[in-house]
Amino acid sequence: MEDDEEYVEIDIKKIITKLLDDLKLEYHIKGEQLNGCCPFHDDKHPSFGINFETGLYNCFSCEAHGDIASFLSKMECIPRSEALEKLGFPRMSADYRYTLKDYAEEKNLSVETLKHYRLSSSEQGIEIPYYDESMRYLGRRFRHAPNHEPRFSWEKGSTTTLYGTWFCNNASDKYVVLVEGESDCHCAWTNEIVALGVPRCYQLQKRIC
Repeated sequence: MEDDEEYVEIDIKKIITKLLDDLKLEYHIKGEQLNGCCPFHDDKHPSFGINFETGLYNCFSCEAHGDIASFLSKMECIPRSEALEKLGFPRMSADYRYTLKDYAEEKNLSVETLKHYRLSSSEQGIEIPYYDESMRYLGRRFRHAPNHEPRFSWEKGSTTTLYGTWFCNNASDKYVVLVEGESDCHCAWTNEIVALGVPRCYQLQKRIC
């Protein structure tokens, strides 16, 4: 992407409130934050929140989370690629179509194991979510295809921290191995080694939406 195509200005607030209004869901807005009943499950006690500035949403009950594209995709039951186009994003090139199966084969891990670690495939590549020790969603990093530059990028609005604190929070081991990046964590965890990852050169990675 060229620099002037890195972000797309969209009226996130208008999109979100219209979808929630159509479902007649209760919510309240304070500043750039909307909180209310979750549209993805029968929510009796408001547990859903979405930030208009970042487009990131999270439900503390059903654990639904993601960005504005995944929100629109789930709400309208359309593919993520179609949601991106409706939001004004250009169609991603084939270089971005790096799947969870490709990553599993590359690291000699199973797809089910990676799903257990909450990884998923997207138009950009592999989505690697970040949480804090309380399972609060902080953002995600994308792992792109091997021939793509840059190889990694961050979702806009993500908070960078050590990877895996949520997974290791209840570990009984007396030590933690510090490794480079998420993939080393996945391999370590699969072999029952408690590890935390330092995102490689995270301060140099280009953040994209």
